[in-house]
Amino acid sequence: MAPVQSRVDSHERGEERAAKILEAAHEEAKKKSRYDPTVTREKICKEFRDRFNSHEPYDWQLNVAEALHLGLDCSVVAGTGAGKTMPFVMPLFAEPTKHVLIISPLNALEEDQARRFNEMGLSAVAVNGETYSSTLHKDLLSQKYRVVLTSPEMCLKDDWFRQILSDPKYSSHLAAVIVDEAHCISQWGDKFREEYSKLGTLRALVPSRVPFLVT
Repeated sequence: MAPVQSRVDSHERGEERAAKILEAAHEEAKKKSRYDPTVTREKICKEFRDRFNSHEPYDWQLNVAEALHLGLDCSVVAGTGAGKTMPFVMPLFAEPTKHVLIISPLNALEEDQARRFNEMGLSAVAVNGETYSSTLHKDLLSQKYRVVLTSPEMCLKDDWFRQILSDPKYSSHLAAVIVDEAHCISQWGDKFREEYSKLGTLRALVPSRVPFLVT
């Protein structure tokens, strides 16, 4: 029982620390721009209810979404089916002119998530070696899609896509960069897919200060 209790205690301490960081971000935003967390959270909740048959988001989903909205880096550890995908796009409910970049390990996962986000009413596209074209390049530059799903290799090795990510106009509308299935960084980042171990360099590539979420 001791190891289990230790994990529970560690989780609770993590939640307490996260709550304090979010509260500090509230206070900082209030000083700078008269930020009202109640208004922002209700805006996100209303959009969530409208899209998902009046269902309410979980508190932790809302906390992650607001943290990203405030520019905080986040990490989420959640089991399969817990709903960890939703905070990827919930910041968009508060910022209708912005988009998110989701980095996934597999083309099939990109395609599946793009389909699901499109069904939610969020324009989404998978960007990989099989889908990339001059037309898609132009669509991305014009910010046609609110959700862009891609791979570490596209972000770090494709010159055309890197050009988009480093464009100040594009990055100024980027609400968050999400690294999905982040365990792949340690599992694959050594020799199998070395780009996973280099994802930290994205911070330098994107000119604007963009929050990162790892799950």
